[in-house]
Amino acid sequence: KILLSSLSSSSALRERVETLYRELYRKHVFTTSTLEDRSAALVYYILRECNLPYTLEEVCREYDCISKRVFKLSKKIALEMNNTTVFLMNDSRPFAEKYASRIGNPSFVSKVGRLAVHYDVLVENIEENLRPSSPAAFCYIVSLLENNNISQKSLSDKTGFSTRTIYRETERLLKLKNTNKNKIIGKGIEWIEIYW
Repeated sequence: KILLSSLSSSSALRERVETLYRELYRKHVFTTSTLEDRSAALVYYILRECNLPYTLEEVCREYDCISKRVFKLSKKIALEMNNTTVFLMNDSRPFAEKYASRIGNPSFVSKVGRLAVHYDVLVENIEENLRPSSPAAFCYIVSLLENNNISQKSLSDKTGFSTRTIYRETERLLKLKNTNKNKIIGKGIEWIEIYW
């Protein structure tokens, strides 16, 4: 319901959904998919196109669909629209701040946002990509830097990513900066801007 209300408040998004649906319907992209799957896939594609911080699981929960079918149809839409890069994360800050707001106070949210911006620039310069789990890993990295007692388990509960996924993505992101968990504990977010 939250997703639909945010879409209905924006006439530009609503119009984009309607025109894109008509265009894809005429091109027979939807073939045998259910109306719910079509709607969810189309909304997810447009949310990603606008870089709005909604996950596939949230969209599927809203439309009561199976995420595997919806993602497959979303990829088909992206291919038809010649926009396959829509699912890559170029601006992770909105997602990182969304997850951080579920966990900590405004100061924590701000610090996670700063780290996300830092990594957005970094991966662009070294031609790497951020993953959907990267924003959750940013929360964990900031908790390590600030010496907060936020466990991977509580992050997993709040973000929907497994503890293993968060651990692996944290390791991968820290490896991009030639460091590890033990070297950053308690250093503070300012340390990143000075030494990274």
